[in-house]
Amino acid sequence: LSKATATVAEGQALDMSFEKRKWVTLNEYLKMVYMKTGALLEASAKIGGIIAGASPENVRLLGEYASKVGIAFQIRDDYLGLYGREEVIGKAVFNDIRRGKKTFFVSLAYQRGDDELKALLDKLLGNQSAPREELEKLAMKMESAGIKKEAEDYMEKLMGEAIEAISSLKNTLNNEYIEILKELAIFIVKREK
Repeated sequence: LSKATATVAEGQALDMSFEKRKWVTLNEYLKMVYMKTGALLEASAKIGGIIAGASPENVRLLGEYASKVGIAFQIRDDYLGLYGREEVIGKAVFNDIRRGKKTFFVSLAYQRGDDELKALLDKLLGNQSAPREELEKLAMKMESAGIKKEAEDYMEKLMGEAIEAISSLKNTLNNEYIEILKELAIFIVKREK
């Protein structure tokens, strides 16, 4: 638990340090969200498995499931920050862009976007007064560049890996619980708020 706490704190510090940088690689982003969210859920699931008397392999599988769900949760949060409906998510979209947050989308845009997309991102990232029309244009350009689809595909991949890990417990864990955990993984990737 203390290791997970330290990892989460380090992930939060990394996230904050990213705000001072122009861009971060996708690998740096994924490491940060694992540390910030994936590690917390992983530790929670492992502790639950240990308390329940699970074998070391089953504890590992529970942790793998939870870390994948945690990373998917963060990417979905980034997704909703660009493409969510404010009346559903209960907060303003584009806040991450205005605050200069290095999200899955920002990382990919800097790595794979064309010069026009990068220039628009340079103009808007961290600009608290960025006009909504420009931010909507940025979201559309990211979608046109295939970044939205890549995020959706990556979340689906994580969901599949989480479901595969939890399904490996079918001889150990009650099928009803496995189904609930599968539904949770699906919900995380498909949630609208």
